[in-house]
Amino acid sequence: MMAACDTFRSGAVEQLRTHARRLNIPIFEKGYEKDPAVVAKEAIQEAARNGSAVVLVDTAGRMQVLCNFHGSNHIFIFCPMQMWCLAR
Repeated sequence: MMAACDTFRSGAVEQLRTHARRLNIPIFEKGYEKDPAVVAKEAIQEAARNGSAVVLVDTAGRMQVLCNFHGSNHIFIFCPMQMWCLAR
């Protein structure tokens, strides 16, 4: 599953939607001006419900937003059954 967490850049959600459709990959989106960390969390929950093994989180390049959500100084790679953490 792809998660559209670039909620700031104009056209970002549409661009990811186009790629997801071409690759036949489900996409989770909430539109613009949303909290990217909340969108990522909800996408991961949705992926777990639907049996998706991996969530690709597309951001505006501000990974610290997701890191702050977790209250740490790390980049997290999420999978519903596993989570990898890469130190920054």
